[in-house]
Amino acid sequence: MLLGLNPGQWDALRDAPTTIPDVVEEILRHRSPVSAPREDAGMPRYAMSDIEVEGVRIPAGDLVLLGIDQASRDEDRFPDPAAFTPRESNPHLTFGHGPRSCVGAPLARVELTEVFGALVTRFETFGLAVDVAQLTPRTEQLVGGVAELPVRWTAP
Repeated sequence: MLLGLNPGQWDALRDAPTTIPDVVEEILRHRSPVSAPREDAGMPRYAMSDIEVEGVRIPAGDLVLLGIDQASRDEDRFPDPAAFTPRESNPHLTFGHGPRSCVGAPLARVELTEVFGALVTRFETFGLAVDVAQLTPRTEQLVGGVAELPVRWTAP
């Protein structure tokens, strides 16, 4: 989806398939599988002990909403964070960090890398067949996505 929304990205990927891992990381940064359905929501967690974050005290037991999407768009870490720009260094938090990081992250990366590797060698063009506004987000489960993803392609 993101490649179809960013003119020239598909061609760039076809011309340099060695950049697929960087493109995968940028896709993950932009579309976390646990993206909140609203910008003011987040992944719920509870503070295990009293902590302080940037001068704000959070008592043990308080609900904390983790804004993974917002963290992966931090201007201090990502110049022009709204832009889809594959980069060599991409410290996004899509799969969490530390002892609570997603155990499936390596598999997800391998799957996405293999999918894009196969697609760029098979299709000359590939992208959305409808306007992005026509896509219906899935909100009934923790990992989002869309209900349907109509695509269009041309073979060489």
